[in-house]
Amino acid sequence: MIFLKIMGFIVMLFLVGCDSLINKKDYSYDDELINQIRNAEDKLEIEYNQLPLESISLIEEDYSSNTSISEMHAPELGYEITLNKLDSEENSFYQIYFDLNGKKLESKYDKNDEKCFDFIYPITFTMSDGTSIVVSGNNEEGWQELKDWYDNNSNLESKEYNLEYPVEVILDIDNSIIVINNEEEMIDLKEECYNK
Repeated sequence: MIFLKIMGFIVMLFLVGCDSLINKKDYSYDDELINQIRNAEDKLEIEYNQLPLESISLIEEDYSSNTSISEMHAPELGYEITLNKLDSEENSFYQIYFDLNGKKLESKYDKNDEKCFDFIYPITFTMSDGTSIVVSGNNEEGWQELKDWYDNNSNLESKEYNLEYPVEVILDIDNSIIVINNEEEMIDLKEECYNK
């Protein structure tokens, strides 16, 4: 009799445990893999049709009003796609990331779509070949030189770029101007934005 009670208790624990596992939501993010892809030194440019079908379907469905600037493959890690928004007055470039199977990678920084600051132009980018490109304004004309660089350098193995610091930004919350001196301060500002 005691054996049956113990077995019944174990079965009940198992069922309750399984139920809580089934109903538990996984809120993990892919920031570690995104950073590995972003920082990979052996990324190769590929053609759009070489992306996994799942990635292509998602891009065509969710990003149809964007144009792809570059498609990069980081071997054994995943893909980095640089897009340009066509449906807004702003001409802005951004990256989305996929794992090797084509699943879109999610960053904890993607959870808040509201912007919280704007750059004060001009800003300067240093490209992987050493070219320095000045973006004169946040409009199509201002970003044209950067887009042209991507179009004209499709043969380069690496198309990475770095924002040159310091830069000034205007905070949307109170229109105050602050100086960002390095990438670490930029990351801190973005974390503040996304954690508000």
